[in-house]
Amino acid sequence: MASLTTRVSSYVSDRASVSAMRRQQAEVAITQREVASGKREIRDPAEINSAEALKAFLVRSERYQENSQLATYRLGLVESGLASAMEAMQTAREFVVNANTASVNPESRPILAIQVREMREHLLEIVNRKDAEGNALFAGLKTGVVPFVKSGDSVTYQGDANARKLQLSDTRTVEDGFSGQHLFVDVTQGNGTFVTTVDAANTGQGRVSPGSVVDVNAWNASPEPRNYTISITESGGVKQYQIRDASGAVVPGGGNFVSGQSINFRGISFTISGEPVVGDKFVVKQATTENVFKTLDRLIAALDTKLSDASTISKVGSEYDSVLQQVERVIETLNLARASVGSRLDVVETTDNFRSEQKLLAEKTLSTIRDVDFAEAVSRLNAQMQALQVSQQVYAKAATKSLFDYL
Repeated sequence: MASLTTRVSSYVSDRASVSAMRRQQAEVAITQREVASGKREIRDPAEINSAEALKAFLVRSERYQENSQLATYRLGLVESGLASAMEAMQTAREFVVNANTASVNPESRPILAIQVREMREHLLEIVNRKDAEGNALFAGLKTGVVPFVKSGDSVTYQGDANARKLQLSDTRTVEDGFSGQHLFVDVTQGNGTFVTTVDAANTGQGRVSPGSVVDVNAWNASPEPRNYTISITESGGVKQYQIRDASGAVVPGGGNFVSGQSINFRGISFTISGEPVVGDKFVVKQATTENVFKTLDRLIAALDTKLSDASTISKVGSEYDSVLQQVERVIETLNLARASVGSRLDVVETTDNFRSEQKLLAEKTLSTIRDVDFAEAVSRLNAQMQALQVSQQVYAKAATKSLFDYL
């Protein structure tokens, strides 16, 4: 019975020794692979989850960096395009100012009209610019189309009203282009509230100013449509002006006409100067929007108009004033767009710097989890090897014992 107990005890002891050596061999093999690869074999579930999350973040970070570079490149092209468009519109402004002075003789105006036509074609080229991949800069989300297309004498916009966004981080995006509709199509008319025009049938020498808003609340409180006609009348040999709304009803605010004196009603103010005659009319309409190419066409038409009489000179002068105000609106819009580009580039740079810091921290943290400390690993390997050798020697010695070793 004692012999059986001894055999069972020896068997159990052998199995335990073999299992222990296998574990030691496995640990040695793991450490050897770590030393050879320089990477730890992570077995802790928490560390595994952390490492996977960090690797996923680094992959996203690389994609965000590519987006950042693309945004910087595209916004640089946009800034260049906006600067060129602004230069063109400033040139148009100079043309208007020059044409609107008495010192410019009538023969010079057709030459100015030719220059405006050439500048108009140049502007068309600017607004249709693309990046190196063929994506339009001012088409909104429809980057694959030609944004502005000539159709007869007019220009049609084929883009949309949106702008493409690029993801710079998990929480930050930036628009890398503009909608041409906002910049060049839906430009608010006049002073942004109303526009003034001279009736084409006028025979006098009256000239109307673009005007300004003195009380926006009073204007907004007036019934729509906010379209008014100012008619020159006469009473008792005194020239007067009368204001009527779109329905033909008389609006309070009329009175004796004095050239250059402000006309005020419903929160707005403007002047009629010169010598209008009885029956002449001047129109005030609520501002809508105007295509920049339509504005240039108006300038060309005014420059091409023959100044055959004093009445025509007054009408063209009013048109110059209106066009000048509209050109300045376009310049203001482009200025705001350029400021927006600067702000977006600042966002890209700031986000890029912060992401770089996050990426560096993530790489260091991942390195701490994943990379091998070679000094520690070699020391551990030596200790494991020695322990394994001792175990092997003990087992070998025990396995070679015979019955005589126990006597």
